[in-house]
Amino acid sequence: MFGLNDEQDGGPAFPNFNGDDRNNNGMTLRDYFANHALEADIEEIITEIREHNWRFPYEKKPVVTRQQARYIHADRMIEARKL
Repeated sequence: MFGLNDEQDGGPAFPNFNGDDRNNNGMTLRDYFANHALEADIEEIITEIREHNWRFPYEKKPVVTRQQARYIHADRMIEARKL
């Protein structure tokens, strides 16, 4: 995601260590975790958001897309790595 540093997005999932100085690190760990979120995890996050009436600042009602739920899951996974 644009604007996130390595601590926030987990850094590159598959870093390129071939010695060149190009910034070609591919997907971030956050993208990797989001891509591999299980359907049960996504459903749990959606249910949690609906039950607690949590919303994004720009939303008038508690709506979350499956893609947003995947990145919420990924952010939680990155936070868990810090413990």
